[in-house]
Amino acid sequence: MTLANRVRTLLAFTTDRGAFLFPRTGFEWETAQPFTVPMTQLVGASYGHDYLGAGAAPKQPASETVRFLVTGNESWSSESWGAWDWGGEGLPAPGRMDYIRQVIARGWGQLWAQTADGFRLWAWARAVAMPDMRTSRLNVAGAVPVVLAFRRQSDWYAEDETAITVAITPSAQDSILPNGDFEDGVDGWLGDGGAITHQTVGARSGSGAMDVSVTVSANQAGARTPDIPCEPATPYTARGWMLGLGDTPTCHLLIAQYDAAFIFLGTVSSGGVLLSTTEWTEAVVAFTSHASAAYVRVFMVTFGAQTAEFRVDDVTLNPNAQTVAFPVTNPGNAPVHNAVVTLAGTVLEPTIRNLTTGDEVGSTFAGVSPDDVLRLDAGRVAVEVSDDGGETWADAYEDAVLGDTQLGIVTLAPGQNDFEVEVGDEPDAEFRMTFHAAYQ
Repeated sequence: MTLANRVRTLLAFTTDRGAFLFPRTGFEWETAQPFTVPMTQLVGASYGHDYLGAGAAPKQPASETVRFLVTGNESWSSESWGAWDWGGEGLPAPGRMDYIRQVIARGWGQLWAQTADGFRLWAWARAVAMPDMRTSRLNVAGAVPVVLAFRRQSDWYAEDETAITVAITPSAQDSILPNGDFEDGVDGWLGDGGAITHQTVGARSGSGAMDVSVTVSANQAGARTPDIPCEPATPYTARGWMLGLGDTPTCHLLIAQYDAAFIFLGTVSSGGVLLSTTEWTEAVVAFTSHASAAYVRVFMVTFGAQTAEFRVDDVTLNPNAQTVAFPVTNPGNAPVHNAVVTLAGTVLEPTIRNLTTGDEVGSTFAGVSPDDVLRLDAGRVAVEVSDDGGETWADAYEDAVLGDTQLGIVTLAPGQNDFEVEVGDEPDAEFRMTFHAAYQ
């Protein structure tokens, strides 16, 4: 049996003016119009109106009618609910009626319901009818019949908030370089002024490495890859580890770029790295590929007419744009339109996608520390940024890009939603989403 089919009972109405539990004496609850029409995403909330007239009607407010008897000897407060001002405790029926009128006078508040197994839910509601009883009648009556009417303006939400936290860090499996770990011999590598051999002893990791021997002096000599397809104008990071053998040469990790016609476009280099014979040394080069680049070659070489012998292992060439995929489960049976998403830390121009619903939000946000935070608040249709850990916020909606046919910020379908976060550079950030699961 799903939660939607469990029998619920109405418990309470709470507002900023106080709260009361519905007395159980003579209690009746009638829902005249359940929410059955799919919600609009126009306002990014759980209810609303299609102001543009361009889509299906949203869910309509439901009429909730509650009947009960007010007496002077029934307890209607609950310590388990926390710091609500329940009021009316110990008063006779007239005093309790006055308290009910006080609580609902402003209209807006939350209706609370509970299933038989103790699962508590709430919904936004507006009181539309005050109890119309004269005090003289109340003074005489020992039990006063009361009818209250509410317009429920949302689905039912779980009392407890669901929170999802995901680390957004560089992906280790996105290298476009084949056989950079040399577990498949030296396939995919060529001698370039030097001789290369496969080494199965003394690898930095795994069971394979590549030895490079340069015995004939040349301005540039060592090993290289064949042409590797790449994307133009895209940030990349190349890494390679080297160990000196005998001599301790200065070596370079070099990237040469070519266009689609294999015309040379230029090189980028890690600069000279002095090798050790006892410890592996890493060479790193971060670059953005040429606007016309179609291929790259990766070189592990010496410069300046050196003879050299060195070992190479764990060479990678990673696109800096990282995509982190993860599921988010909405345990309810209705869509959620009021989730709050934050992305905090080192992150460049993130794009957040829900592949299940098709929602997508991109931003020019560039975070450089844990205090830099991007916030997407679907309920308020807001995009905001903070540079002090969330103490203060600045509007950044104009810097956000939504999907072409998207009206809301982010929506969760019932069940599993497949999310992905795509970011540039090397991220070190935290994705966090909070929401109350929605139930029809």
